[in-house]
Amino acid sequence: MQKMLKKIKKIIILYCILRMVNKILFLFVLLLPFSAAARHGQNCIDFFSADSVKGVNYLVENWLYHAGDDPVMATAGYDDSKWDSLNPTMRIEGKANDTFGIGWFRLHMIVDSSIIRRPLALEIAHYGASEIYFDGKKIASFGVINGKDRSIYYDPQDVPFLLIIPEAGEHLLSVRYANYNAQNNYRIFKSSFRGFYMVLGTADNFIKWERTQGIFNGCIYMLLLGIFIALAMSHIFIFINYKLIKSNLFFSIFCFLFAIGALSIYLSRVCHAPSIQLMNNYISVIIISGACFSLAGFTTELFSAKRLHFKIIAGLCILCLIIWEINLKIGIIAYLSLIGTVTGRSIVITIFAIYRKKKGAVTIGIGILFFTLFIFGCLVSGLIGKLNFDENTIEGIILSAIAAASILSIPVSMSLYLARNFAGINKDLNEQLQQVQVLSQKTIEQEQEKKQMLEHQKEDLEREVAMRTSEVIAQKQVIELKNKAITDNINYAQRIQSAILPDIKLIFKYLEHSFILFLPKDIVSGDFYTFSEKNDRVLVVAGDCTGHGVSGAMMSMIGGSLLNQIINEKGVTDPALVLNQLNSAVIDTFRQSENESNDGMDVSVCALDLKTNELEYAGANRPLWLFRNNKIEVIRPDKFPIGGLQMAKNRVFTNSKVQLQKNDTIYIFTDGYADQFGGDKGKKLMTGRFRELLSSIQHMDMKAQEVFLKDYFEQWKGSNEQVDDVLVIGIRV
Repeated sequence: MQKMLKKIKKIIILYCILRMVNKILFLFVLLLPFSAAARHGQNCIDFFSADSVKGVNYLVENWLYHAGDDPVMATAGYDDSKWDSLNPTMRIEGKANDTFGIGWFRLHMIVDSSIIRRPLALEIAHYGASEIYFDGKKIASFGVINGKDRSIYYDPQDVPFLLIIPEAGEHLLSVRYANYNAQNNYRIFKSSFRGFYMVLGTADNFIKWERTQGIFNGCIYMLLLGIFIALAMSHIFIFINYKLIKSNLFFSIFCFLFAIGALSIYLSRVCHAPSIQLMNNYISVIIISGACFSLAGFTTELFSAKRLHFKIIAGLCILCLIIWEINLKIGIIAYLSLIGTVTGRSIVITIFAIYRKKKGAVTIGIGILFFTLFIFGCLVSGLIGKLNFDENTIEGIILSAIAAASILSIPVSMSLYLARNFAGINKDLNEQLQQVQVLSQKTIEQEQEKKQMLEHQKEDLEREVAMRTSEVIAQKQVIELKNKAITDNINYAQRIQSAILPDIKLIFKYLEHSFILFLPKDIVSGDFYTFSEKNDRVLVVAGDCTGHGVSGAMMSMIGGSLLNQIINEKGVTDPALVLNQLNSAVIDTFRQSENESNDGMDVSVCALDLKTNELEYAGANRPLWLFRNNKIEVIRPDKFPIGGLQMAKNRVFTNSKVQLQKNDTIYIFTDGYADQFGGDKGKKLMTGRFRELLSSIQHMDMKAQEVFLKDYFEQWKGSNEQVDDVLVIGIRV
């Protein structure tokens, strides 16, 4: 449920971010027309003269307009006295339902003799389709006007065409213009430009400008693209290899955004399709926003101990989006305030860093201040339309130079910072190298002194080692003699224990289908078994004494001796009675009523009637497993041992009777098999896996089962040490 809520939360945040990007694009597209309108309305003319075409004239006034489509409207003699006056740019001005369709525009003008037969250049820009007529003759067309559903639109921006006026006097410029997508563009792209604008100038000026500015701008933009891409890639590689300095990441994002900006501006110069123009507008606002946020992250990582909380910024962006949905103007103001706040943070952090005299703060601060002033200058330019970036004017050249310097201010300042930082690091390294050389010389002298001391100590150590070695050899010989004596005694004890245990051949005489898997941990074992036959009643006992090795073996021999007295000498064959008498005998033998001896044993006793196949069982902490028709029945023991600290309790062992059937298999065992560590992960075998193992071999005869269990135990143990004695007795009826 929590994972699903987290996914839903991420989807909502992503949706809000996309909506905010859409609103940002809308904001930037709204800003563009303001500056364009101011630029295009500067030089409106009513007639052509030699003075009026020295520069560039924007034909945006004195146009007459009539809706509809009639080829006669292109002729000079057509009566247009009742036509409406209309600015041909025809901005929607926030009315989403405005549309245009198709119509004719006519501009009457008077030309004097000074410019007749001179090559003039006429340029038109629009997002629709147009046909241009001069004195009723078509001189150019852009796009195809075939009606609402089939018209092909084209943007001829920055592509002038030739116009030669043959004689002085009155002339007529007519434009047949179609745009059925004005409403759709406003809805999708928020583009308010549904008409066209025209520019007039001398042909030589246009050609000269296109040649010089085209090559110059292309070189400039490609140079900027290369610089920013190189900076972005170098710093992102630095961040990937050393992620502790996150300022490299933010700076690489900043450079990458401006590389995209340089490419976008270059494409806008060489591509004239409306989709490219709109895309460049959208990219511009993304670059401005992204640059402000990445700049804030860069300065924060470089100069501030506090980190930039991008979650809070994302929340504020979502809040701006909500406000935008409620009120457009307030939403724009809220977004600009957010951008201003983030950028202001960068300025404040930089100023404080300069005040605190942090290394590189002045260098980087100058670049950041230049850049932020340029960003706000662009926003002001878009809002009030008072700045002219036209390269043909002195003002435009100066503003373009300031813009270029502002854009390059941060990379240049960062490069200067890195250069100074690198030089400082080299200086520090040289000083450290000199110190290392001095220390190295002192170290060499000390090592020589140590070497001389070691040479003197070496002889003393060799004499001492030789003496110690002779002592160790002597001690080793003594230990080996003692170990041999102990081992011989244990081997002798093992022979005694083997002699006490019943002969397995005797067991097979009465229980042909059976096995005894007996694997002592050490030479002697704390596990033991005994066997007895009285009047067609066979008793089989499996015991596990406290401890293993010599101590366990002593207990097992005492337990076996006591059982021999109880069963063979006293003739007791009832399993519960055998355990009760064994318990009393152990307590008396070890005087456990007088001391706190914890020595005891876990024992299973089975009494099988060979004539009736009736089984009586009694157990002290050890169960009996019965397999019948591939199903297991667990006959549980009494939950207390023989002897031990529980001897003060009133314990009475009880019998369990089972009528055996042909092919039934019973097992009694100690805990050594199931407690063995091993396998791939070094874990215990466990009782459950041991039960599954016995269940899987019920199809085998008893001898094969013994071999299988022994091999499996060795394989499971592997290189691990055996943890306890192992005893498993299996009997099949």
